[in-house]
Amino acid sequence: METILFKLSLLILSSLCLKLLRCDGADRITPTRSLSGDQTIVSAGGVFELGFFKPGKSGNYCVGIWYKQVSPRTVVWVANRNSYSPLPDRFSAELKITDYGYLALHDGSNREIWSTGMVDRNFRYAEAVLLDDGNLVLTSNGSSPISPNQSLWQSFDHPGDTWIPGGKIGFNKVKEQDISLTSWRNRDDPATGPFSLKLGPNRSLELRNMYTAFRASESFSGRVSSSISEMKLKLMSLSYVDNRNESYLTYSQYNISQLAQLVEEPNALIKQLYESGYNGSLFSRYVVDVEYSSEVFYRGCYRSSPLQCRKPDWFLPNHNVKLPDKPETTVAGSPKDCEAACLRSCSCTAYSHSGDQCFTWYGVLMNLQQDVPGGQTIFIKLAGSDSKFPSSEKKKRVIIGCVVGSVIVLLAITVSVVIVRLRKKQKAEPGKVMEGSSVAFTQKELKIATRNFTEKLGEGGFGSVYKGTLPDSSVVAVKKLDGVSFSQGDMHKQFLAEVRTLGTIQHINLVGLRGFACDPTRMLLVYDYMPNGSLASHLFTGEDSKTLDWKTRDFSRVLTTFRGTIGYLAPEWLSGEAITAKADVYSYGMMLFELVSGRRNSHITRTGHYFPTWVATVVNEGGNVLDLLDPRLNGNADIEEVGRVCRVALWCIQGDESHRLTMSQVVYVLEKILEVNIPPIPRILQTFTDLDSNGQQFWISR
Repeated sequence: METILFKLSLLILSSLCLKLLRCDGADRITPTRSLSGDQTIVSAGGVFELGFFKPGKSGNYCVGIWYKQVSPRTVVWVANRNSYSPLPDRFSAELKITDYGYLALHDGSNREIWSTGMVDRNFRYAEAVLLDDGNLVLTSNGSSPISPNQSLWQSFDHPGDTWIPGGKIGFNKVKEQDISLTSWRNRDDPATGPFSLKLGPNRSLELRNMYTAFRASESFSGRVSSSISEMKLKLMSLSYVDNRNESYLTYSQYNISQLAQLVEEPNALIKQLYESGYNGSLFSRYVVDVEYSSEVFYRGCYRSSPLQCRKPDWFLPNHNVKLPDKPETTVAGSPKDCEAACLRSCSCTAYSHSGDQCFTWYGVLMNLQQDVPGGQTIFIKLAGSDSKFPSSEKKKRVIIGCVVGSVIVLLAITVSVVIVRLRKKQKAEPGKVMEGSSVAFTQKELKIATRNFTEKLGEGGFGSVYKGTLPDSSVVAVKKLDGVSFSQGDMHKQFLAEVRTLGTIQHINLVGLRGFACDPTRMLLVYDYMPNGSLASHLFTGEDSKTLDWKTRDFSRVLTTFRGTIGYLAPEWLSGEAITAKADVYSYGMMLFELVSGRRNSHITRTGHYFPTWVATVVNEGGNVLDLLDPRLNGNADIEEVGRVCRVALWCIQGDESHRLTMSQVVYVLEKILEVNIPPIPRILQTFTDLDSNGQQFWISR
């Protein structure tokens, strides 16, 4: 009898111990229980697990949630997907509740690389609990069960690329934020990609490519009758929730014994996944059946042959298509008139004709869909080298070619004579030729226009700039180039070649070149006059009325050059190494520093620092980047944008040009399409950093 009682006591004690272990936090992180290395927490029912994992072939770790019982591992949520700091060692990392009551991820240097943020200053005690629906909930109430309505923060409000039962797609009215799925950048990088699934107007689901919706469902009214017709929801029941705090779509399963999820892939495929009742494996049903071959899907497709512009380009008809976004519409009497209009423009890539309307597209064709019932016909322009022309078209072109060839032969001698005479005239009188779209002025004309160069606007590395008025009353800026003359080798030919090139460039962000004048001793360039002054006149003025606010500085649109000023030149200019496009990237990075600080880099800061060195120190030590901001802005700037611009600038001025960003990468980062890590301190700044740390003074000469 005693033996039986003893065994019964052991059984009861063991059961109590198991319950105590469960209550001790196997499904949660508490102020006294953090997560590191290969440790995990598991939801109370054993459905989901949270811990450290490596995405794909990446060498860095992330914190994520996955199905506990599914193999291979199926990740449904990632915490630090957009962290700037890599996490190569999970054993030195720690996911914990901070002293301020929020959940944060720290690396081996105890730097915070991800957090839920301080959600409520009134609560210093909190727990992060993983629920059986896959929701990670931060709560100040340690009791069970946990209600998401009482949470301080929950992962369902910040979904990744996966929509699991009970999850949300909608809008948070309090924070005015979308709750949407966003794809991974690629299969090895969970960072935010370009594709998203959002709740659009009228309760419709929209599949978006960055800012453009290219597929949308019909309005939700108890079920989804979708024009995203491949999305079969027969295994799921959707519902719409609308209250004063949020409005969202959510769904549940008809068979709660099966695991289910909707995943947005990096190639814009939407997969509906659920667990097979036989072997536990997952299989998919595709929504979009088109997939690019590249691993970076959002970069799209490229032409195999560039358009040849007024050479034998031709059009390939595509029937039953949904026409691309954003056409230009004009009136055209016939399809031939529409085709001719597209051929006349080198940038026109396609056209479509309907009734008396002509639709033309320029640049990349966005959201073109084939095999659409009731679709239209689009004619896509292709280079002549892409394919042979139809035989009738070829015959017609042969006839035209023969006629044109005959005319060319008859005119060849005349043209040759004209060219020879023009070349002789050019050598005799350099100031009389016409180069591209630029006008050739005489020295006397520009001397009169500038009133003998009396009104000086400013000066740069290559010379001074004067204000002038042409005979047609248009105001211009005339730049007198110093230190160059035709006696310097082939300078005359080089000058005319550069004028010819600059005269053909028309861009909204570049000052237009109106003309030039040259003789053996002096060269002049004539530009459009800028009544608002230059960028420098706004950045470096002492007048508050001219100060540019943070948004107006518009980093993604600034294009300029600093070739003439020491301090902006890439090291390879001074060392005699080969010059590449990365030299201009270096100058662009130096200019970004001035846009942030509102002063020239050559000016020492109030604390005695060289400004680029100060930026490198603050960024690498995780300091407050708003301390770097132009003091006239009084801190009125987005801290994330300031940090992003500073990181881009530091990557642009790396000593090794192979480590610098390309200009296309600079644009992607500034537009928040790409992310960059914290850059190392550039080699050229390390000397200044060492000097500053030893308390020595330094300066930059101009």
